[in-house]
Amino acid sequence: MVGEVVRRMGQRGLVTILTICLSYSREVPYMPWVDILRTLLDLPNENTEAHVRAALAEIDAEEWAPLVGEMLGIPIPDTSFTAALPPQLRRQRLFEVVWRLLEANIPLPGLAIFIEDAQWADDASLDLLNTILPRISSQPILLCAVHRPRDAFGQQWQPWGTHIRLEPLTVEDIAQLIANLLHTLDIPEELRTFVFQKSQGNPLFAQELARTLQENAMVRHEAEHLIFESPFDEQVPDTIHNLLQSRIDRLPEQERRVLQTAACIGQTFSLDLLTAIYPHEHVHQSLARLVERGLLLSESFSTVPTYTFAHTLTQEVAHQSLSFSRRRVLHRQIADYLERTSSHDFTAAVAAMLAYHFYEGEVWEKAAVYAFQAGAMAQREYANETAVAMFRRALKAIARLSPSPSEMFALQFDALAHLGASLSLIGEYDEAMAAYRQAESVLPHAFAPSEHAPRRADLFLHMAEVMEKQSEFEKALALVEQGLAELQEAPEAHLQAARLYRLGAGIYHRLGANDKALAWCRRGLAELAHLDTDSSKRTRAHLLFLMAEIARRFGKLEEAADLAHQSAKMYEELEDIQGLSQAHITLGNVYFDWGRLDDAALFYNKGMELKKRIGDVYGVGVMANNLGEVYLYQGDFERAQEAYEQSMQIWEELGSAFGQAVLHNNLAVVAMKKQQWHAAMQHLNASEALLHELGVEDWLVEVMRHKAECWLGIGHLTEAQAAAEVSLEMARRQKMQLEEGIALRILGQIALHASRLKDAARCLERALDALQDVESPYELAQTYVVLSRLAIARQAFDEAYQYRERARALFEQIGAMHELAQLQDEDWE
Repeated sequence: MVGEVVRRMGQRGLVTILTICLSYSREVPYMPWVDILRTLLDLPNENTEAHVRAALAEIDAEEWAPLVGEMLGIPIPDTSFTAALPPQLRRQRLFEVVWRLLEANIPLPGLAIFIEDAQWADDASLDLLNTILPRISSQPILLCAVHRPRDAFGQQWQPWGTHIRLEPLTVEDIAQLIANLLHTLDIPEELRTFVFQKSQGNPLFAQELARTLQENAMVRHEAEHLIFESPFDEQVPDTIHNLLQSRIDRLPEQERRVLQTAACIGQTFSLDLLTAIYPHEHVHQSLARLVERGLLLSESFSTVPTYTFAHTLTQEVAHQSLSFSRRRVLHRQIADYLERTSSHDFTAAVAAMLAYHFYEGEVWEKAAVYAFQAGAMAQREYANETAVAMFRRALKAIARLSPSPSEMFALQFDALAHLGASLSLIGEYDEAMAAYRQAESVLPHAFAPSEHAPRRADLFLHMAEVMEKQSEFEKALALVEQGLAELQEAPEAHLQAARLYRLGAGIYHRLGANDKALAWCRRGLAELAHLDTDSSKRTRAHLLFLMAEIARRFGKLEEAADLAHQSAKMYEELEDIQGLSQAHITLGNVYFDWGRLDDAALFYNKGMELKKRIGDVYGVGVMANNLGEVYLYQGDFERAQEAYEQSMQIWEELGSAFGQAVLHNNLAVVAMKKQQWHAAMQHLNASEALLHELGVEDWLVEVMRHKAECWLGIGHLTEAQAAAEVSLEMARRQKMQLEEGIALRILGQIALHASRLKDAARCLERALDALQDVESPYELAQTYVVLSRLAIARQAFDEAYQYRERARALFEQIGAMHELAQLQDEDWE
C-alpha cells in the first residue's frame, strides 16, 4: 500500500523518502530519522563530516555538528561547548537543528516522508516526530507514519494530522484485489465469497489465500475463464500465520532456505550480507522467484541490491519455522560477519544489531558487551528508554553465563550503574534505586579492594541524587554522609568528596539551612584546593555559584555579586554555556535585589540569549519570570503579567510544581499592585499549597509576607498580623535578613493602620536597621515611605518630608517609576 502511495506521489512531482522501522529499531536511537536526513541531505558514504558541516553552515548551525554527527553515526568530536551541555539540553538542541535542516531542504513542489512500521520506532524517534509535527502545517510536507494497531499509539498526533484506521476490505474490495493479483476481471462469485469469508477482510490474509489457491491449482485459467475448485476446509489454514507457514513449507528447498536465512538477518537485508551467510550459486535465481511469489520485494531506492519482506509477518513466520539450533547458528554467522565488516563504521545501529544477533546466537559474553555499548551510545543521545532496554539485555546475557567469568562482574557493575542513571532520568526512581543497590552488591566481586571505597561513594552520590529528585531530603543527606564516610578510606579522592559536599550543600540550601549549606560549600572548595582539571574547575564553579545564591539569601549582595562573577568567569573559561547562563541569572537576581535594575536587565538578557542558544526551555521560563520582575518594579504591570504568564505556561508544560509555585506568587504581586486583592489571594493560596507539598520553606517566607500585605489591602488586620509574624519567624530561623526587614516593615504598616503608633515605630526602626545592612535600596525606600506616613500620623511633618525625599532619591536611583508616581500622588500638604 505504501509503495503504491509513494509511486503516485512521485508521479505528482513530489520528492518522497521512505524509511522502514525494523523489529530491533526500538534499540537504535533515531533509526528512521537517520535514513530521512541522509536521504534529504544526499550524504555520501565518504567524507560525510564535511557534508554535514556544509549543510549546517547553510542554516548557521555548524556549532551543533557534533550533535548531528552523533545522531547519524558520523564521528565528529565534541567541542568544549557541546561537551558541557547536559544530555537533556543536547537532545532539545538536536531536535531544533533537525527541524531547521528539514525546513531548509524542502524540495519543490514538496516533500513526502513515509515511516513504515512506526510501531517499532524507538522512543527518541517518536519524541522527535512529536516535536516536528506541530510545525509542518505551514510547510509543503506530507508526513505519513504507518503502524499496526497499538493501544493509544499515534493518538498524540491527532491535533496536527489525521489518524486513518484501515477498515476490513469489503467483498467488492476482495474481488478487486484478486483481479489485480490474478490479472483478470472474471472473478467467480464463489471465489470472492470464499476468500472474503476466510480472510474476514484482512488484506494480507486475502492476498496470501489467493496465492495459495493459485499455487495449489485450485484457481486456474481455462480458455478465457477463471475456474475455482472449492477446497475442503482442512486444505486451507484458518489463520494468517498458518497460511504463511503453509506457503513457506511448500516452497522448493533452495528458496525456503534463502527465505529463512534472510529472515534471520531482518525485515530488510542486503544481497552482500545474504550471500556471505548463504554462499549458494543459485541465490539470485531464488530471490527472483521469491519476489515473483510476492514474499519479497526488491528495493529500487537502495544503492546496493537490497530486499525487504513483503510483510513483517512473513519474516516472523519464516524465522520461527527454523529449528532452534539452525536459528542459533545463523545468528552467530550474521553477528560474526557484521563484527568483521563494521569495525571502521561502528555506530549505535551496528552495536544494537551485534547485540541482537549475538544474543539470539547465544554468544552471551559478546551479546553483553555490545548491548552495553549500544546502551551507552543511546544514553549519550538522551534516548533513555532505549538505553534502559539495552542495559537490561546486557544484564540478561550476563545472567546466562554460568559460571560468570570474573571480567563480567565489572561489566555487570557498569551496566547496573548506567541502568540506574537512565531510569532516574525517566522518572523510574524505585527501579533506579534497585539498580544502584544491586550494583553495590556486585562491586566486591568486580574490582580490587582499593577501588571499593571510591566506587561505593559514587553509588551513594547517585542514590542521593535520586532521593533529592523525590524530595526525600533527609534520606538524600544520609546517603551523602555515607559517601563521605567511604572516602575516609580513599584520602586522594578529593574530586568525589567535593561533589558530595556540593550535593549536600544544595540540599541544605533547599531546606533553608543556609549556614550548614555554606559550611559544606567551603569544605568542597577545600577539597579542590590543589586540583586543576576541567572537572575540578567545573565543580568549583558550581560551589561558587551556590555560595553566591546563599550570600544573596543572607542579603550580602556585594559578596554575592563577587562570588557570581567568579563563577561566571570560570564557566566562561570552560566554555560551559549552561553554567555561564546560570551565573548570569544569579547576577541579574543580585543586582535586582540591589536595586540596580539596568544591570539586572543586562544580565537577564545575557542569560536569555544563552538559554535560547542552547535550547533550554526551562531557562527561558526563568528569564521570562525575572524580566517580569523588572517590568513590575518599573511600573509596567501589563508587560510584567504577560512575562509571568509566559513563564507559567512553560512551567505547566514542563510539569514543574516549584516553578508554578513561584509564578503564582509573582502573579499575586501584579494583582496586588492593581489592588485586585481576591485574585492575589487565590494565587498566594495556590503557591503556599504547592510549596508545602514540596517541603520548600525558604520561598514560603516571601509568600507569607505577601499574604500579610494582601490581608492588609483587604482590611483584615488580624489575618495580616498573623501572616506577617509567620514570615518574620521563618526569616529569622533561616537567617534571611532581607526578608526579616521586609516582614518587620509590614508589621509596622499593620500597626500604623491600627493606630498603634508606638508598635509601628518599634517595628519600623528594626526594619530600618535590618535593611540598611543588606543593601536593598528598593526595600529601604519602601520603609522610608512607611516611616514618612508614621511621622505624619505623629504630626512630625519635617521628619516626614525628610523620609519622603530619601525614598524619592532611592526610587529615582533604581528607576522605580510606579513608586515615584505613587509618591507624587500622595497628599503631602
